[in-house]
Amino acid sequence: PAYSQIIDGLIRQLRVPVHEIRVAAIQVLGQLREKTAVPALIPLLVAPHSPTVVAVASSLAVICAQELGTHVTRWASWWKRHYHEPRTAWLITGLRHSNSAIRRIACNELRMLTSFRASFDPDAPRKQREDPTLRWEAWWEEQRINAIAASES
Repeated sequence: PAYSQIIDGLIRQLRVPVHEIRVAAIQVLGQLREKTAVPALIPLLVAPHSPTVVAVASSLAVICAQELGTHVTRWASWWKRHYHEPRTAWLITGLRHSNSAIRRIACNELRMLTSFRASFDPDAPRKQREDPTLRWEAWWEEQRINAIAASES
């Protein structure tokens, strides 16, 4: 409950008209990888304050393992299609991103969040990244199946 109150407070700070407070809240939400903040962050991509826009784009990239720049409609569309998915699924999808920085974020996050290890080099050619990505996808499917089986028993 205390964590939720902190997140709610940070999200409320996104509406504060002081740029420094808003940017700090955006950065903390990104550092926390707070998925629930995504819908509140997307509209800030059109803020007139450039550091705010940069902070939002950066936080969204880290949270979602996607790079859609400052395009509100692209982010809103992405969110509409993926909001219901676990963040782990986003990270695994990020392993196939065209930007190596996003692949690096996804790989590092997956290593921090899970005990599964696949030898993945975000800077390797696509063909060399495919096998480890398939292993991550198989691992994730196994986790999903195990969770379903556990909930049924």
